[in-house]
Amino acid sequence: MISGMNHAVLYVRDSERHRRFYEDVLGFSTVINAAGQYAFMRAPGSENHHDIAFFAVGEHSGASQAGRQTVGMYHIAWEVATLAELVEMEQRLRAAGVLVGASDHGVNKSLYCKDPDGLEFEVMWLVPPEQWGDDEHQAIIRPLDLTADTERFAHLATTLPSAGAAGAATPENKQDNVNLSNHYCHFFEEDEFSETDRPGFRRRVITGESLQLCFWRIKGGATGSYLHKHDDNEQLGIIVRGSLDFRIFDGDETGSSSKREVLNANQAYLAAPGVWHGDSIFVGDDEYDECWILDVFSPPRDDLAAG
Repeated sequence: MISGMNHAVLYVRDSERHRRFYEDVLGFSTVINAAGQYAFMRAPGSENHHDIAFFAVGEHSGASQAGRQTVGMYHIAWEVATLAELVEMEQRLRAAGVLVGASDHGVNKSLYCKDPDGLEFEVMWLVPPEQWGDDEHQAIIRPLDLTADTERFAHLATTLPSAGAAGAATPENKQDNVNLSNHYCHFFEEDEFSETDRPGFRRRVITGESLQLCFWRIKGGATGSYLHKHDDNEQLGIIVRGSLDFRIFDGDETGSSSKREVLNANQAYLAAPGVWHGDSIFVGDDEYDECWILDVFSPPRDDLAAG
């Protein structure tokens, strides 16, 4: 049984030019590269081996006539996870000079662009299926209004801010996206954070019955991180702003079997009980010069609950 589309392969004039475009504009990573011949690439949020590949056919090749004089592919569509990310992509694509159109199709919101060879691609956000209604069975083309859509779908916005993403819940605009009267919701509010005994480290701890949230705001360049482990707690660390350069490994405290890993905003790590991690370098974001991390512990740590 076919489960979905796995990847696309395009003939292009210059595979290296396409590779750089997909890296610089769309944030793809290169998996295989034979400069001047072919390149295989993976989308930023993908676990696939590769999502697209380019094979070079030379600068002498003519432009695609698909849809005008020949049959062929219309476009490829790349999906983002949130409407806020689509807003961010719209700004990035416009700045790169490749945005050629935008449409509201009811069930998805779409940006249309041209790559270096003039081949069209789409960047889109899929409206949650429960919101489709009658639009599911209609071919809708309306003008795209991202400002109105951001207001309409504000209830879907995450309470954790995406680094630099317009419309995300930051300290300045979070009241537009969430109901602050709900006592089950907790945020990165400035006055809710407490200083710790490590200079540059501030935190807010929320303890539930089975889970514990520890929100960190750490000054870029702050020191004081050390290798440690939690014998009785599983830890999920989510990078919200800035970057975390750290070590995580199975082994002894010397770290002889470890290597450094770098996680950026919207990436995470999972430390099982007994796994050593830490020795961290915190890289601040451009706006606050802070690294924001949400640590989730299960079961809750007694030392954090007490302090």
